[in-house]
Amino acid sequence: MKPSTLDPEEAQPLLADPPKTRRATPKVLAAAAVALCLLGAYSGSMAEEASSDPEKRQHRLDSSSPLCDSTVETSVVNYTIPGLVNVFNAEWDSLAQSTGLDPYMNVINTDINIPKDYFCDESCAVDGGGSCTKSFVKLDLTEMTGLGDFVLETIDQASMTVNTDDTSCGEPDGATCAFSASFPITSKLSSGSTLKLTFSNLDFQCKCKGPFGGAYQQTPVNLGTETCKSTDAKATGTLSVCFAGCSPGGAITSAAITEFKISDSTTVTCDSNEGFWAEVQSWLIPQFAGDIYGAVNAPIEDAINSEFSTLVDDYNLDTCGSS
Repeated sequence: MKPSTLDPEEAQPLLADPPKTRRATPKVLAAAAVALCLLGAYSGSMAEEASSDPEKRQHRLDSSSPLCDSTVETSVVNYTIPGLVNVFNAEWDSLAQSTGLDPYMNVINTDINIPKDYFCDESCAVDGGGSCTKSFVKLDLTEMTGLGDFVLETIDQASMTVNTDDTSCGEPDGATCAFSASFPITSKLSSGSTLKLTFSNLDFQCKCKGPFGGAYQQTPVNLGTETCKSTDAKATGTLSVCFAGCSPGGAITSAAITEFKISDSTTVTCDSNEGFWAEVQSWLIPQFAGDIYGAVNAPIEDAINSEFSTLVDDYNLDTCGSS
């Protein structure tokens, strides 16, 4: 994602030095390291102890912790979430490219039935005096570009839902309490960006029934390549986070996005604005937007969450810092 409120140049001084032995990962790991710095510089000896003794660290994070009170919850969220959003936006574009999400190739290839009155009845009548029994388009969405241009909007801390029944969040050394909370999130295309869909080898075909009952199938009509675009694409989801209350500040021990979904109501305009394909796509795109976007929703969510998991392990985000 491209940054909306943070200049990447301004973000660089916040980057923590990554561990020398960390594996090569997309730049989102660097983005998450910035979030760590916003939580406060962690103690070198504490980080060394945690990384050199995995069993001890795992025990700390798996042990149940007292829940924070509402005052601490608000303070911790205000301390950690804004920076995490800004730096994630600064690095999302690189992550989308490195994981094959932008461009996303071979999105969907399937046959889509369309109403028979979209030229099929007329075509069968002209070609053999029959009637249409079925018409369909081979929908081959070969490429989607622009997924890297989504920007995560500012998260409203007032929208936080604290999961009071969840006592699984760990309490790292130096923390006094822990809690689990979730937030609704919204992501939109950055200003001036476009989500582009490229359809290739669009074939329209009719199946007909002759006047004496015989069935026949017409030769497919190739509609060529079509490009459709959206400038108002929006996605929603839920961000779930385990927080720890520190003195001062706080820590994030885990984070994950669920229910990531590009809105089916996204406005799409295509190159062909008249004729047969224009009529077909005006019916087809709204009907099957959910299938089209659904093909990329899960891969986007998986890419984000796999990096969140690695981030907590590689950068000790679950460590309380000091002022």
